[in-house]
Order: sequence, then structure tokens, then C-alpha cells
Amino acid sequence: MEPQFYALIHPDPGQSLFDTEFDEEEPINRTGALKCPSCHGAVTSRIWVSPFIAKLTTWGRAFGDFAFLSDEDVLVSSRVRTAFEESDLVGITEFCPIEIKRIVRRKRFQGPPPAYHYLRIAQSGANIDDAASETYRKGIKKPMCPQCHEAGIDRFKRVILQPNTWTGEDIFAVWGLPSAIMVTERFKIFCEQNAFTNAIFVPAEEYSYDAWDFSDLRM
Repeated sequence: MEPQFYALIHPDPGQSLFDTEFDEEEPINRTGALKCPSCHGAVTSRIWVSPFIAKLTTWGRAFGDFAFLSDEDVLVSSRVRTAFEESDLVGITEFCPIEIKRIVRRKRFQGPPPAYHYLRIAQSGANIDDAASETYRKGIKKPMCPQCHEAGIDRFKRVILQPNTWTGEDIFAVWGLPSAIMVTERFKIFCEQNAFTNAIFVPAEEYSYDAWDFSDLRM
């Protein structure tokens, strides 16, 4: 039986006292995108490579253990890295050290940021079930690639994986579901037990997305 899955996401504005975001800073170097092994189409944007230089923006009263650029681009503190490496969890393939070039504090507080690392996440065998997830993909030609689903997605009402496609990772990317990181309940409990900050875990069956819903934009 497969475990309970969750989406790892950024807290909504005002939801976290540790609300931390990041942006890439120049020089920004990129290599080629990840390609689907079945249709050879790009399934990610071009991949960020060294040097990893970032600007932090804080909206809360302290730096978070997680900092987000998007729901697929995530920094974690050295606390997270150390605890993960001492655990039996799997799915993070690389911790890339980050140089913090600038800090913008929207609310005043003292102290330097922790050491941060950019995450490389495993591309699991897990594949989204389009029918069960009620996905909508605009402009996709038929027949669609069964592995990457042509990457783009405009709407889904929940995240249900195709049976027997998850390959055991505790944190992973899903074929056909770009811009999302999924985790197991083990990973969620690991974060809660270590009191890691600035991350929200939404049950997969409750995680939804609509490209035309702009209600969560930060003003």
C-alpha cells in the first residue's frame, strides 16, 4: 500500500512568522532542461547551475528553514540538510550551497541568515493520473506522451498518482505535474519533529491548481 502523499508548498502571505522567499541573482548560469526519456521533449525549464547566488526577501520576523522561489525551487537551511543526511529519508539528490548577495527585510528583525542550500529533487517514477486528478491541459495534441503528458498543465483538482508508479522516494517530482514537489508522510513528520519553519504540507487529494486563479498573488 502506498503512503499518504503531500504537496510541499510556500505558506500564504501572513501565514508564517518565518516567511522567506528567494530570487536568483546575477550571474545566472543555466544548462539544458530535463528531457522526457519517452518523447524527448523538455519537462523543466533550463536548470540553474553554479554559481548559486540569491537575494532573500523576508515577510515575517525571522528567516525560515525553507525559502521558496516557486513551489519547485526551494532553499533549505543547514539544519534541514544535516537532519536529512542523518535520517533514512531519500529523494534529495544534491544540496547546492548558496551565496546570499542581498537581503530585503519587509519587517524589521535582527540577525544573519542561516547557511542555505538549493535542492535538487529526485525525478521519481511517479506519474500523475490525469483522469482521477481531473487535469486540464490546453492545446495538447493527441495522442499525448504517456510519461510526461507534454509537461504543461493548466488545472487540476487533486493529485492522484497512477498505481504502482511511485518508486519509493520521500521527496520527489512527478511526471506530468511540473512546478510541484511531493513528499511522503515520513518527510512531513520529519519536518514537524525537527520544527522546521516556513513549509506547508497539503494532502495530495486536497492539492489543486488553476492557472486562471490569481487570488494568492502577493500584493
